[in-house]
Amino acid sequence: MIDQLSAPLVSIFIISYNQEEFIEATLDSAFNQDYPNLQVVISDDASTDRTVEIIRAYQQKRPELVAIFNTTNLGITKNCNVCLAQCTGEYIAFLGGDDLFLPGKISAQVKWFEEDKDRVICGHDCEIFDNQTKAVLAIDVPYRKKGYGVKSWIEDGMILSAQTLMIRNAARPAIGFDERTGIVADWKFFIDMLLKGGECGYIPGVYSKYRKHSSNITLTSTNYMTAGYKQSLLDQLYTLSYIEAYYPEFSRSCKVRRKKLFYVRLFVAFKHSDSRVVKALISCFTVTAFSVISTRALSNKFRAWFRK
Repeated sequence: MIDQLSAPLVSIFIISYNQEEFIEATLDSAFNQDYPNLQVVISDDASTDRTVEIIRAYQQKRPELVAIFNTTNLGITKNCNVCLAQCTGEYIAFLGGDDLFLPGKISAQVKWFEEDKDRVICGHDCEIFDNQTKAVLAIDVPYRKKGYGVKSWIEDGMILSAQTLMIRNAARPAIGFDERTGIVADWKFFIDMLLKGGECGYIPGVYSKYRKHSSNITLTSTNYMTAGYKQSLLDQLYTLSYIEAYYPEFSRSCKVRRKKLFYVRLFVAFKHSDSRVVKALISCFTVTAFSVISTRALSNKFRAWFRK
């Protein structure tokens, strides 16, 4: 157990938007940690329901809560940067306004960080549960044969769930969350950290709960051919082009990721019997073993018809 005098400050980063049903439980889970030196920061993005009212009422019992209330809706990426700017801890733990931390999370992750100054990102297992039934749907246990380095993040996407992650504040990218991206800003944020060097790791144990409901960003961005679905792909293509331009040593990993993106979308288009998308995607491939002609040319071609 880390005592008050030696415990480094940990900031718990929370963003919210129209989460009146969940926000009080989320805040309780942040404050009900056994760790002695916490800063809880929440930034609300101009909610139109009772979320702001609930946060203000919560401050009456926990006046140390740092609360920011945006007067206009900034969008998720800009709101993340507003919240990030107020996080002054040596470490930052990320929590969605509809998710939950479990007891012992902060202490376990701080202990891992304190063992090696080169450690910059830490994740753990997560329980996924259904908001309506409260049934446990799965235990998300990350497993990567290639480890948790930057190549794995580029090739496989978010290999650790965002609400499981804690970072070393000093290692965060100067740009913060890249506001040129939206749906995948968190993916690029963690890649940016690892491109600077440092170690990403994982501790076993379920220390958070991901609430599955109809308004999850991850669900809305996977609904076929919605605005979120399209934007997710375009943001990922931008991120890969950025990495290739500034870190050419990771070009091969970028090509691997592009191939995965297009094969998955081809499969999904077949599943939805969308002949227009299927034909457009097949035209991006050679007839030999379905290999990609040129991943950069493929990106440009795919962007062109995707925006139609």
